[in-house]
Amino acid sequence: MTKGNCLIACGGGPTHVINQSLVAAALEAMKNDNVGDVFAPVHGVDGIVQERFYDLKREDPRNLELVANTPGAAPGSTRTKPSEIMLEQILEVLKKRDIRTFLYNGGQDTALALKKLKDMARHIGYDEVEVHVPKTIDGDLVVNDHSIGYPSAARYVAGVFGGLNFDNMSLPGIFVGKIMGRDSGFLPAASSLGRTSERDGPHLVYLPERPQTVEQVLKDIGEVYKRLGFCLVAMSEGLRAPYENSTIPFEAALTNYLKEEYGFGIDFGRMSEDVLKKKDSFGHPELSSYPLFELLLQFALVAKYQDRVRVQALGYPQRSFLNDVSRIDVEEARLVGRKAVEYALSGKYDSGSVVLLRAPGNDYSVYTELRKLEEVAGLTKYLPDEYIGSDGKSIAPAFREYGEPLIGKLPETGFLRHEVRY
Repeated sequence: MTKGNCLIACGGGPTHVINQSLVAAALEAMKNDNVGDVFAPVHGVDGIVQERFYDLKREDPRNLELVANTPGAAPGSTRTKPSEIMLEQILEVLKKRDIRTFLYNGGQDTALALKKLKDMARHIGYDEVEVHVPKTIDGDLVVNDHSIGYPSAARYVAGVFGGLNFDNMSLPGIFVGKIMGRDSGFLPAASSLGRTSERDGPHLVYLPERPQTVEQVLKDIGEVYKRLGFCLVAMSEGLRAPYENSTIPFEAALTNYLKEEYGFGIDFGRMSEDVLKKKDSFGHPELSSYPLFELLLQFALVAKYQDRVRVQALGYPQRSFLNDVSRIDVEEARLVGRKAVEYALSGKYDSGSVVLLRAPGNDYSVYTELRKLEEVAGLTKYLPDEYIGSDGKSIAPAFREYGEPLIGKLPETGFLRHEVRY
């Protein structure tokens, strides 16, 4: 490979462990004589164009390790989809700064942007190695057994729902928790990993892979509530509802339902339609920008069952909770960071995506491979059918075997066993 400098960028949503990959890659690059300076652009590709960089070689090693243990993307991230003009600007800066190794840490959209950059670099004859470092809490990167960042987010979701279960039994009512996962149900499925008995919630898990009507969801919740006296629901932000010959976001279906049932949705409906049309630069709906869903679903449930109801989005803590991170996630985030540099500097590859694969056998272990960018770029891995209950709104036992090694053991819990009545 051509000797030069190294750039490590972050793209997409932050995670608990993205900085572990960043620091591991930086330290690995610094050990190699073919690497000069090691930079991290401020807010990903935006910072490259603006020529704003952190010089990682100037950082104290102890501070780098503190950064590694910190959630969020330390140099800043971005959701910008580079245009052709922006890609040309990026390449001009890379040539100007003599960047010969470009590591881009992110999900499938990040891999797609990196592939476009690679194609343009080859077209103009620029000698550079581009490697995608896998990251996304959604767990939806194809080829990979799971995505870096997913185990910690899954541990958080499992722990939150495990705790909500006991809260829900203490003061009975209906609780709906909205979980991240635009297209894939891996993270909502993790809500089931805190269950220890058949009576435990979540009693219903609604996934992007299984569209549901508003009427059916309300009916499901009512049946569980009548049977148990309480109901805990995990709902993906990417849940969709059948509509004509296609599907629409569940939020849109809910707005339509309330408008038809209660007639008050005129103003809300207009606002909802406008918000639901919002897309990011990659064309994905901005689900987190819909401000009325929790309020409207709570109204629908209260109107239906006249009882204690709470609907909440788990929000950003799913990807940035400081206090409890998966040990496996930390180790594997460091692994893919180191491996990205090893692959890039080996002289065997001109580009690729580091993928994480589970080794066969009963004992959990993983290994990495470098695959072509186009095998990962822009593609989505969906929750397999064998992990989804036959009713389409529960999680099958097979998922526990997949998920438990990733999140590690949760705290043990107990319940009182000897009720006495006089």
